[in-house]
Amino acid sequence: MLKYFIQEARNSIRTAINFKHSSRIKIPKVFQELTTNEVDDLEFIREMGIDPKKVAKVLVEAFAEMIFLK
Repeated sequence: MLKYFIQEARNSIRTAINFKHSSRIKIPKVFQELTTNEVDDLEFIREMGIDPKKVAKVLVEAFAEMIFLK
């Protein structure tokens, strides 16, 4: 069985591929060469002034796309 961080890195990569068409969704880059069973290394994204209502709307739309369109 794969360790959690390696599986989580694979999930992040798959999600980034699935949502590459969206300009509203940003998935942090996975640094695979630094990800191990004990370390999950992702790009740090610094955003200021994020509107929680807009984030919630995009999140609901993304989940709906994953459930109903994929």
